[in-house]
Amino acid sequence: MSARVLALLLDPAGAAGCLDAVAGACRALPGARVSGLHVRADPAGAIMPTEEVLTAERQAAMAAEAARGAAAIRSAWESWPHPELRADWREEAGDPASLARAAGAFALVAMTLPRHDGLPAHRAALDALLFTEGQPVLVVPAGWTGGFGRHLAAGWRDTAGTRRALASARPWLEAAERVTLLAVTADDPAWPGDAPGSLEAGRVERRKIDPAGREEGDSLLAAVAQAGADGLVMGAYRRSRVMEWILGGVTRHCLQAAACPLLMVH
Repeated sequence: MSARVLALLLDPAGAAGCLDAVAGACRALPGARVSGLHVRADPAGAIMPTEEVLTAERQAAMAAEAARGAAAIRSAWESWPHPELRADWREEAGDPASLARAAGAFALVAMTLPRHDGLPAHRAALDALLFTEGQPVLVVPAGWTGGFGRHLAAGWRDTAGTRRALASARPWLEAAERVTLLAVTADDPAWPGDAPGSLEAGRVERRKIDPAGREEGDSLLAAVAQAGADGLVMGAYRRSRVMEWILGGVTRHCLQAAACPLLMVH
């Protein structure tokens, strides 16, 4: 049975870049079928906490903006230059997180990284996906144009969670032309005895990154950029989302500052 990939397209500014990354990810999934899904969120869920009333005029303006966004996303889908991929499209109204969860089992779910000033429903959809245990999620920054999967970086810690994340990402690690393992630590890292994903040793480079007082997430993203990777494989949310918000964490930092696609597994 062929793999299924869901492209959850919510932001017109990032639709083309997300689809470009999906095409790259599908190189690791021969015969994959890509389902494009755009969800128009309920305007009532888009008002800010400081706003008390959703007036009819505001609701009409938001509906018109949503229609323009949907048209732009559909245009990006229809102009996607990958006829070799089997694909289907649908558009629905409702809650993006609920519809994504109800869509079924997927080998990969991809979506654009929500903007800081974007709709709360988009951030909620990403959180829901990231907290689905074992579900690989490809999060693509809105301005990204570099594809995905030819040179992957992978954050390394000698933990069961990291090993599970790399195991879940095995198809993409094996399909990559290069893999760079990055360990952010001031000490000597305990590297895995075997290359991740049964990779040939010659395709894997190991780099120790001394944080030198910087946040781990900042050091990791800087190392990814220096390596020239077109994607970062990492675990997601070792703590709860609330604890990450209070204490900070690598997941939260990377979601705020990523410049390349993140392949994340909780």
